[in-house]
Amino acid sequence: MLKSLVNLPFRVLGRAARAVQRHQDGVILANYGAGKADDPPPQRSGAATNTGFDTPPGYDPPELALDAHELEQAGGSREPWTLVDLRENPTPKLEVEAQEIPLSELNMRLAELPPEPALLLFLDDQEERARLAARFVRFRGHEGAHWLRGGIATWRSHGGRR
Repeated sequence: MLKSLVNLPFRVLGRAARAVQRHQDGVILANYGAGKADDPPPQRSGAATNTGFDTPPGYDPPELALDAHELEQAGGSREPWTLVDLRENPTPKLEVEAQEIPLSELNMRLAELPPEPALLLFLDDQEERARLAARFVRFRGHEGAHWLRGGIATWRSHGGRR
Protein backbone atom coordinates (compact mmCIF):
# COMPACT_ATOMS: atom_id res chain seq x y z
CA MET A 1 0.00 0.00 0.00
CA LEU A 2 2.77 2.42 0.96
CA LYS A 3 4.64 1.63 -2.27
CA SER A 4 1.51 2.45 -4.29
CA LEU A 5 1.13 5.79 -2.53
CA VAL A 6 4.78 6.70 -3.04
CA ASN A 7 4.66 5.83 -6.75
CA LEU A 8 1.35 7.61 -7.42
CA PRO A 9 2.83 11.04 -8.26
CA PHE A 10 5.27 9.45 -10.71
CA ARG A 11 2.50 7.55 -12.50
CA VAL A 12 0.39 10.71 -12.75
CA LEU A 13 3.33 12.76 -14.07
CA GLY A 14 4.20 10.03 -16.56
CA ARG A 15 0.66 9.98 -17.93
CA ALA A 16 0.63 13.77 -18.19
CA ALA A 17 3.97 13.81 -20.01
CA ARG A 18 2.76 11.18 -22.48
CA ALA A 19 -0.42 13.18 -23.11
CA VAL A 20 1.58 16.36 -23.78
CA GLN A 21 3.91 14.47 -26.15
CA ARG A 22 0.95 12.99 -28.07
CA HIS A 23 -0.52 16.48 -28.39
CA GLN A 24 2.78 17.96 -29.64
CA ASP A 25 3.19 15.10 -32.12
CA GLY A 26 -0.36 15.72 -33.36
CA VAL A 27 0.33 19.44 -33.87
CA ILE A 28 3.54 18.69 -35.80
CA LEU A 29 1.80 16.13 -37.98
CA ALA A 30 -1.14 18.48 -38.58
CA ASN A 31 1.19 21.32 -39.59
CA TYR A 32 3.07 19.02 -41.91
CA GLY A 33 -0.12 17.73 -43.50
CA ALA A 34 -1.40 21.29 -43.98
CA GLY A 35 1.80 22.32 -45.73
CA LYS A 36 2.91 24.63 -42.90
CA ALA A 37 6.19 22.81 -42.33
CA ASP A 38 9.04 22.57 -44.81
CA ASP A 39 10.70 19.57 -43.20
CA PRO A 40 9.14 16.13 -42.86
CA PRO A 41 7.69 15.36 -39.44
CA PRO A 42 10.19 14.01 -36.90
CA GLN A 43 10.30 10.27 -36.38
CA ARG A 44 11.14 8.73 -33.04
CA SER A 45 13.87 6.28 -33.93
CA GLY A 46 17.52 5.63 -33.27
CA ALA A 47 18.74 5.94 -36.84
CA ALA A 48 21.81 8.10 -37.26
CA THR A 49 20.10 10.41 -39.72
CA ASN A 50 16.95 10.77 -37.62
CA THR A 51 17.61 10.46 -33.91
CA GLY A 52 14.54 12.25 -32.63
CA PHE A 53 16.82 14.91 -31.10
CA ASP A 54 15.35 18.38 -30.91
CA THR A 55 18.53 20.18 -31.97
CA PRO A 56 17.79 23.06 -34.36
CA PRO A 57 19.04 22.52 -37.94
CA GLY A 58 21.34 25.57 -37.91
CA TYR A 59 22.94 24.81 -34.55
CA ASP A 60 26.62 24.10 -35.12
CA PRO A 61 28.73 24.85 -32.03
CA PRO A 62 32.43 25.57 -32.40
CA GLU A 63 35.15 23.17 -31.33
CA LEU A 64 32.83 20.19 -31.21
CA ALA A 65 35.16 17.79 -33.02
CA LEU A 66 38.54 16.72 -31.69
CA ASP A 67 41.32 15.01 -33.56
CA ALA A 68 43.82 12.75 -31.79
CA HIS A 69 46.29 15.60 -31.12
CA GLU A 70 43.60 17.90 -29.69
CA LEU A 71 42.37 15.02 -27.55
CA GLU A 72 45.77 14.64 -25.90
CA GLN A 73 45.93 18.40 -25.20
CA ALA A 74 42.37 18.56 -23.86
CA GLY A 75 42.99 15.65 -21.51
CA GLY A 76 45.73 17.42 -19.63
CA SER A 77 43.97 20.73 -19.21
CA ARG A 78 40.52 19.75 -17.92
CA GLU A 79 38.77 17.52 -15.47
CA PRO A 80 38.92 13.81 -16.33
CA TRP A 81 36.65 13.01 -19.22
CA THR A 82 34.05 10.35 -19.68
CA LEU A 83 34.05 8.18 -22.77
CA VAL A 84 30.59 7.46 -24.10
CA ASP A 85 30.29 4.48 -26.44
CA LEU A 86 27.28 5.09 -28.69
CA ARG A 87 27.27 1.76 -30.52
CA GLU A 88 24.07 -0.27 -30.26
CA ASN A 89 25.96 -3.54 -29.65
CA PRO A 90 29.45 -2.53 -28.53
CA THR A 91 31.56 -5.46 -29.65
CA PRO A 92 34.40 -5.55 -29.10
CA LYS A 93 34.31 -3.45 -25.97
CA LEU A 94 36.66 -0.51 -25.53
CA GLU A 95 39.87 -1.33 -23.70
CA VAL A 96 39.15 1.33 -21.06
CA GLU A 97 36.14 2.09 -18.92
CA ALA A 98 33.40 3.81 -20.92
CA GLN A 99 29.73 4.52 -20.45
CA GLU A 100 27.70 2.53 -22.92
CA ILE A 101 24.70 4.58 -23.99
CA PRO A 102 23.36 3.62 -27.41
CA LEU A 103 22.58 6.64 -29.59
CA SER A 104 18.95 5.55 -29.76
CA GLU A 105 18.70 5.94 -25.96
CA LEU A 106 20.79 9.07 -25.44
CA ASN A 107 17.89 11.52 -25.22
CA MET A 108 16.32 9.39 -22.47
CA ARG A 109 19.55 8.82 -20.55
CA LEU A 110 21.05 12.32 -20.42
CA ALA A 111 20.90 12.33 -16.62
CA GLU A 112 23.45 9.48 -16.55
CA LEU A 113 26.14 11.72 -18.01
CA PRO A 114 28.43 13.45 -15.52
CA PRO A 115 27.84 17.17 -14.96
CA GLU A 116 30.15 19.97 -16.04
CA PRO A 117 33.12 20.51 -16.03
CA ALA A 118 33.65 16.91 -17.13
CA LEU A 119 34.74 16.40 -20.71
CA LEU A 120 32.47 14.02 -22.60
CA LEU A 121 33.93 12.22 -25.58
CA PHE A 122 31.40 10.48 -27.80
CA LEU A 123 32.75 7.51 -29.75
CA ASP A 124 31.17 5.41 -32.46
CA ASP A 125 32.23 3.47 -35.52
CA GLN A 126 30.42 6.11 -37.60
CA GLU A 127 31.58 9.70 -37.16
CA GLU A 128 28.16 11.13 -38.00
CA ARG A 129 26.52 9.35 -35.07
CA ALA A 130 29.12 10.68 -32.63
CA ARG A 131 28.78 14.18 -34.11
CA LEU A 132 24.99 14.10 -33.68
CA ALA A 133 25.32 12.99 -30.06
CA ALA A 134 27.88 15.65 -29.14
CA ARG A 135 25.83 18.32 -30.91
CA PHE A 136 22.67 17.29 -29.04
CA VAL A 137 24.35 17.18 -25.62
CA ARG A 138 26.08 20.53 -26.24
CA PHE A 139 22.71 22.04 -27.21
CA ARG A 140 21.33 20.71 -23.93
CA GLY A 141 23.92 22.82 -22.07
CA HIS A 142 26.94 20.59 -21.52
CA GLU A 143 29.85 22.61 -22.90
CA GLY A 144 32.27 19.71 -22.41
CA ALA A 145 30.66 17.51 -25.09
CA HIS A 146 32.93 16.51 -27.99
CA TRP A 147 33.28 13.78 -30.60
CA LEU A 148 36.46 12.23 -31.96
CA ARG A 149 37.29 12.50 -35.66
CA GLY A 150 37.90 9.01 -36.96
CA GLY A 151 35.83 7.47 -34.17
CA ILE A 152 36.80 4.29 -32.41
CA ALA A 153 39.41 3.45 -35.06
CA THR A 154 41.30 6.66 -34.21
CA TRP A 155 40.91 5.97 -30.50
CA ARG A 156 42.44 2.51 -30.89
CA SER A 157 45.20 3.62 -33.27
CA HIS A 158 46.41 6.12 -30.66
CA GLY A 159 46.62 3.53 -27.93
CA GLY A 160 43.13 3.96 -26.50
CA ARG A 161 44.41 6.09 -23.65
CA ARG A 162 42.57 8.63 -21.59
